[in-house]
Amino acid sequence: MPDVNLPHGLRHVLVHVTLGSAFPPAANSASDVALLRAANRAMQRKTQGVEDAFLFVVVGQHTREAVSATFSAYGFPKATVVCIETADVEHRLEMGEEIVPGEIGNAVAMWLNREHIGAVAAFPKDYADTEFWWSGVEHDDNVFDWSFDDGDFAKALPTSHKRKAATWLTILGHAVDLLAMHATEPDALVHDIAAAWAATLCEWLHG
Repeated sequence: MPDVNLPHGLRHVLVHVTLGSAFPPAANSASDVALLRAANRAMQRKTQGVEDAFLFVVVGQHTREAVSATFSAYGFPKATVVCIETADVEHRLEMGEEIVPGEIGNAVAMWLNREHIGAVAAFPKDYADTEFWWSGVEHDDNVFDWSFDDGDFAKALPTSHKRKAATWLTILGHAVDLLAMHATEPDALVHDIAAAWAATLCEWLHG
C-alpha cells in the first residue's frame, strides 16, 4: 500500500495497551493479526525513510523480558515497552477500579513528555486495522527540517503548544500549502501565518 495517508515530514506516535489475560495475544486471533499488520506497515514505512514510534503498555503479572520478547517477535522497528505489574486485573476492572486513567495514563504521559513532546493527537489511517489507546503525529526532522528557527512561530502559541510548533508548522504547511515549506525565513509565511496561528489556537481551545 503506498504511503499516502501521512504528509511528508511527519511520523506516527502510537500507544497500544493490553490488559490482563489478553496478553500475549493468542496465535491467529484478531489482536495477533492486527499487530502483525501494524508491524508490517511500520517496516514498510521504515524502508521509505520514516520510523514511527510505538509504546506498548501491558498490565498484569508479566515480566518486562517476556513482554519485550513478544513485541520484538512481531518486528516493530521502534518500540518502547512498559509493564505495569498488578494482580487480578480482571477483578479490579469488574470492581470499577480506574486502572486506565491511573497507572496507564501516567506511564503514557511520562513517555510522551520525555520522548515525544511535540506529538499532536491524530487518527492513524496508516494503522487503521489496529486499535490504539492513543495516537498522534509529530514532526520528524530526519525527514524534513525547517530551514529557519520555528521559535518565531512558537512565541505566538500557548505554553502547552510551544514545543509542538514544528509539528504544527508541518501539518499546516501541507493543509494550506504554505509557500514557507521551502522558505529560508519565517517571514515567508506572510499572510499565511495568520491562518497557521488561528488553526493552532483553535485546536488548543478545543482541548
